[in-house]
Amino acid sequence: MLDIVLIRHAESFNNAIYAQIRDALGLEYSEEAFEAEEKKLRKADPDLSTRGQRQASLLGTYFAQQGGLSSTFGVPSETEWSVYSSPMDRCLKTSEQIARSLPDIRVNVRGDLYESGGCFENQVPEVEGASCTTIGKPGRTAVQIEAEYGASFSCVPGLMENGWYYGHDAEETNEEFKARSLRVVEWLFAMHADSVANASRRGIVLVIHGNLISAIINGLISKNSSVHQALFVHNNTGYTHLQLLVEGSHSVVSMQALNRVHHLLQQGESGLLSGNHARDDHWIQEFTPLLE
Repeated sequence: MLDIVLIRHAESFNNAIYAQIRDALGLEYSEEAFEAEEKKLRKADPDLSTRGQRQASLLGTYFAQQGGLSSTFGVPSETEWSVYSSPMDRCLKTSEQIARSLPDIRVNVRGDLYESGGCFENQVPEVEGASCTTIGKPGRTAVQIEAEYGASFSCVPGLMENGWYYGHDAEETNEEFKARSLRVVEWLFAMHADSVANASRRGIVLVIHGNLISAIINGLISKNSSVHQALFVHNNTGYTHLQLLVEGSHSVVSMQALNRVHHLLQQGESGLLSGNHARDDHWIQEFTPLLE
């Protein structure tokens, strides 16, 4: 058995601008106007918002207060845990708080765990009505990430020596995202096989992104099938706990918890929940093309 915990990053600058755009445009805004403003304001690899910083801190504190990952997720204490993070800044900052609260945890950064679309900037045309193009940015290298985040972080070799999005000239396409998501799912099945071969109980934590979390859950449930069938919406720092069991050619995904946000609700603070407005934040609009 492999325990898989999927954590969405804390609120980022890009997440926060959705509400700002809606407030600026008013109640009668059009989808076209919203998207035009979002393209102007979004950043290729944004930092956490002020609320996101608080969310990440509370997540790490919660895991420590529960006595560690095994205690938090109700699995045997001998479970061997591995933590992996997306190379995008919002996930690294979220993972950093987990590592600070759990000193024995080391964060492995995988260059292929980034969000759909990748690292890109919008080239907004000055001429009204002209189409917007995207420019791919390489992202930070392994050396840069390890230098900034310190000894608790280690980048997986071979994926990001020149930058984790190096070689991409534009925004990742839907087809590229679906193929990459399936490769991540295959990696998780391989982790399960390795656990069985070594007769060990293993747990893996992925600090990643909303669309990728949804794609992974779909891929685990329907192995080698269409990646997206249902949209699994997660709050910022919300986590889902799955258990993967494989017997021969058959696999079963046991859903232990979905989008848990106890760490945000038990503090007596208002306004900590964010990121679950599927239509207003354009999750539905981004999700629909992935079905094609």
